[in-house]
Amino acid sequence: MDANERKAYKLYKKGGQHLVYDYVTKGLLKHDKWGYCEPCEIDSPIYDESCLVCGSIYKESAKESEVERGYDTDSTEGRGAYRDGEPAYEQTSEVK
Repeated sequence: MDANERKAYKLYKKGGQHLVYDYVTKGLLKHDKWGYCEPCEIDSPIYDESCLVCGSIYKESAKESEVERGYDTDSTEGRGAYRDGEPAYEQTSEVK
Protein backbone atom coordinates (compact mmCIF):
# COMPACT_ATOMS: atom_id res chain seq x y z
CA MET A 1 0.00 0.00 0.00
CA ASP A 2 1.53 3.30 -1.07
CA ALA A 3 0.94 6.79 0.34
CA ASN A 4 -1.94 7.50 -2.06
CA GLU A 5 -3.77 4.33 -1.03
CA ARG A 6 -3.17 5.03 2.67
CA LYS A 7 -4.60 8.53 2.20
CA ALA A 8 -7.68 7.08 0.46
CA TYR A 9 -8.16 4.59 3.29
CA LYS A 10 -7.96 7.36 5.92
CA LEU A 11 -10.43 9.48 3.95
CA TYR A 12 -12.81 6.54 3.68
CA LYS A 13 -12.66 5.92 7.44
CA LYS A 14 -13.30 9.61 8.09
CA GLY A 15 -16.07 10.34 5.58
CA GLY A 16 -16.94 7.29 3.53
CA GLN A 17 -16.81 6.79 -0.22
CA HIS A 18 -18.10 10.28 -0.99
CA LEU A 19 -15.11 11.89 0.70
CA VAL A 20 -12.79 9.71 -1.42
CA TYR A 21 -14.75 10.75 -4.55
CA ASP A 22 -14.49 14.42 -3.56
CA TYR A 23 -10.72 14.25 -3.16
CA VAL A 24 -10.33 12.46 -6.49
CA THR A 25 -12.52 14.93 -8.40
CA LYS A 26 -10.70 17.88 -6.82
CA GLY A 27 -7.36 16.39 -7.89
CA LEU A 28 -6.19 15.87 -4.31
CA LEU A 29 -6.00 12.08 -4.63
CA LYS A 30 -4.37 10.30 -7.58
CA HIS A 31 -6.31 7.81 -9.68
CA ASP A 32 -5.75 6.09 -13.02
CA LYS A 33 -9.35 5.89 -14.21
CA TRP A 34 -12.94 5.37 -13.11
CA GLY A 35 -14.41 1.88 -13.36
CA TYR A 36 -17.32 -0.13 -12.06
CA CYS A 37 -16.42 -1.76 -8.76
CA GLU A 38 -18.50 -4.87 -8.06
CA PRO A 39 -18.24 -4.71 -4.24
CA CYS A 40 -19.05 -0.96 -4.16
CA GLU A 41 -21.77 -1.43 -6.82
CA ILE A 42 -20.86 1.90 -8.43
CA ASP A 43 -18.24 3.55 -10.64
CA SER A 44 -15.26 4.21 -8.42
CA PRO A 45 -11.79 5.67 -8.79
CA ILE A 46 -9.26 3.01 -9.76
CA TYR A 47 -5.60 3.35 -8.82
CA ASP A 48 -2.91 0.75 -9.45
CA GLU A 49 -5.59 -1.77 -10.53
CA SER A 50 -7.50 -1.45 -7.23
CA CYS A 51 -10.59 0.44 -6.11
CA LEU A 52 -9.55 3.44 -4.00
CA VAL A 53 -12.72 3.13 -1.92
CA CYS A 54 -12.76 -0.53 -0.88
CA GLY A 55 -9.33 -1.76 -2.02
CA SER A 56 -10.72 -4.58 -4.17
CA ILE A 57 -8.76 -5.65 -7.22
CA TYR A 58 -10.35 -4.01 -10.26
CA LYS A 59 -11.78 -6.28 -12.94
CA GLU A 60 -13.36 -4.78 -16.05
CA SER A 61 -17.02 -5.74 -16.17
CA ALA A 62 -18.91 -6.82 -19.28
CA LYS A 63 -20.92 -3.58 -19.14
CA GLU A 64 -17.75 -1.48 -19.22
CA SER A 65 -16.52 -3.39 -22.25
CA GLU A 66 -19.74 -2.56 -24.09
CA VAL A 67 -19.58 1.10 -23.11
CA GLU A 68 -15.94 1.38 -24.24
CA ARG A 69 -17.00 0.07 -27.64
CA GLY A 70 -19.60 2.86 -27.79
CA TYR A 71 -22.56 0.63 -27.04
CA ASP A 72 -24.62 1.30 -23.94
CA THR A 73 -27.15 -1.39 -23.11
CA ASP A 74 -28.75 0.67 -20.32
CA SER A 75 -29.33 3.86 -22.32
CA THR A 76 -32.51 5.83 -21.70
CA GLU A 77 -33.02 5.79 -25.47
CA GLY A 78 -33.96 2.12 -25.21
CA ARG A 79 -32.11 -1.13 -24.88
CA GLY A 80 -29.42 -1.30 -27.53
CA ALA A 81 -29.03 2.45 -28.11
CA TYR A 82 -25.61 3.88 -28.90
CA ARG A 83 -24.08 6.19 -26.29
CA ASP A 84 -24.47 9.27 -28.47
CA GLY A 85 -28.23 8.78 -28.46
CA GLU A 86 -28.55 7.36 -31.97
CA PRO A 87 -30.68 4.20 -31.83
CA ALA A 88 -29.10 0.99 -33.03
CA TYR A 89 -32.41 0.05 -34.56
CA GLU A 90 -35.57 1.90 -35.54
CA GLN A 91 -37.79 2.42 -32.54
CA THR A 92 -41.52 2.42 -33.17
CA SER A 93 -44.56 2.09 -31.01
CA GLU A 94 -46.18 -0.30 -33.46
CA VAL A 95 -46.32 -3.98 -32.64
CA LYS A 96 -46.17 -6.20 -35.72
